[in-house]
Amino acid sequence: MTLSDFDYLLGGFPCQAFSVAGKQRGFADTRGTLFFNLANILKEKKPRGFILENVTGLITHGSKVSGSKLGSTMVTILGVLRELGYTVTYRTFNSAEFGVPQARKRIFIVGHLDSKLDLRNHYIPKKILETLLETGKPCVKSEFTELLLKYIPKDRLRGGIIRDTRNGPRMLHSWDFRMSGSLSKLQLQLMESICNYSRLDKWNKSKGIPKCENACLTTDEIHTFFTNVSKLELQSMLDDITDKGYLRLEYPRIYSPSKGTTSATHLSKGYFLYRGALSFTFNRILDPKALSGTLVATEVPHLGVLDIDGIRRLTSRECLRLSGFPETYQSGVESHIVSINQLYDLVGNTLIPQVAKFCAMQLLSVDYENSTGVNTFRGGLFCKRPTHKQR
Repeated sequence: MTLSDFDYLLGGFPCQAFSVAGKQRGFADTRGTLFFNLANILKEKKPRGFILENVTGLITHGSKVSGSKLGSTMVTILGVLRELGYTVTYRTFNSAEFGVPQARKRIFIVGHLDSKLDLRNHYIPKKILETLLETGKPCVKSEFTELLLKYIPKDRLRGGIIRDTRNGPRMLHSWDFRMSGSLSKLQLQLMESICNYSRLDKWNKSKGIPKCENACLTTDEIHTFFTNVSKLELQSMLDDITDKGYLRLEYPRIYSPSKGTTSATHLSKGYFLYRGALSFTFNRILDPKALSGTLVATEVPHLGVLDIDGIRRLTSRECLRLSGFPETYQSGVESHIVSINQLYDLVGNTLIPQVAKFCAMQLLSVDYENSTGVNTFRGGLFCKRPTHKQR
């Protein structure tokens, strides 16, 4: 394919190679090498400027570079762009600083042939979720939501994170709302202890297993920190909790890039907290008085909103508002062009337009101020494209 001449390149290369949500293989991942395709375009077409966007993990990805806060991947990228003749500036932006109630941090790399851009002074007062939420929308009616509403006060539900594998003031565990039946006070104390202690590195280190979120603990290991009952009583408690489905008795898990997750059958079985972030209909109930966390494609369908008579998922309009799109923008859900699940995937991977606009305005302003073949500047867009001779 042949590209026509152009003045500004706006682009991004797949973030999975650098994201903490992926395997962070960087340039070893084919998707990561797509940056060099963009670099080749810049080399051949020599546009006046460019804007590149990616996840913040790009900044420190790769081996540590002596005397720099940057990782080797970012150093390579900046070096390539500067060798092409561009003055390059980069900055991490949070969409919350642009009046969008989502805490979404992304790095923007902006370059210009002649001038260094100023990417500061962009702050807009933060908004909270309450300003964009709709009311009276259909809620999810299920045993799961009924148990949540029955056993967890709404004040605690707002901002609550539903995950069995972690502890903390905002965490709601399946045993807190009796998802698989009630536990005794002592059993609840045991589950809290397992939550805390299973995250310690020492368990997997002693078994030669790479670090993972939660260790698989044997009865003997659990008894080293839960000592207020005999080992026989502890085993009886663990058996009952496992029968109810709050724990799973299995071999420890080992992850490797080549084989994925496998069972370490050469080791003893242990008790494992297996209900993680995506094990529930909802894994987070949004707090209307706060910001939304970063929308991630796999997690958006699991975000809950408290409405008049229950808990529901985000509406298509709320998704667009959380992503900074204007009220006139149509998602395609209502016209059945895309499904709501497809929209969830899209907003989980979207670029916030307010941030991109700010970077674009800074880039365009340089050429406007320098009068580089530009006659007028209206509504934030140049009305005449500079010619190659004027460059």
